[in-house]
Amino acid sequence: MKRSRRNHLLLQKNKRQKRLNRTLVPENTERKALISVLPYL
Repeated sequence: MKRSRRNHLLLQKNKRQKRLNRTLVPENTERKALISVLPYL
């Protein structure tokens, strides 16, 4: 019982981290795009 609970909690943490990564990656790409465009403005 205890093992299954631990695994469940770990899975939830992994899901949260994946969600955070998905939300953070677009921001990083947008920043890179802005940095590359700024000199031309």
